[in-house]
Amino acid sequence: MPGEQSGLLTGRLSRSLRWCPLYSDMRTAVSIPDDVYTEAEDLVRRLKISRSALYATALREYLARHDPDSITAALNRVHGDTNEEPDPALLETGRETFKRVEW
Repeated sequence: MPGEQSGLLTGRLSRSLRWCPLYSDMRTAVSIPDDVYTEAEDLVRRLKISRSALYATALREYLARHDPDSITAALNRVHGDTNEEPDPALLETGRETFKRVEW
């Protein structure tokens, strides 16, 4: 039957595309609260991007913020330009504080 052959070809094509680097996106299903979904849909329309693009971008940003190496690199960028020598007044304040604290 024509429909069966078409389905077979579509099935073969979709299976072959799974291994093609150009078509390597992972499909998944997640449950999210209704209010988050509604806000996401509003943002998708406002930015004129796909829902997939929004979720992929959001997840990439979340992963980057929680990657220990990324966090260390960001802290090093912020503090990398500072003077290597600690402020003597700050050191003295720290010493005085430690003297008052029971260990």
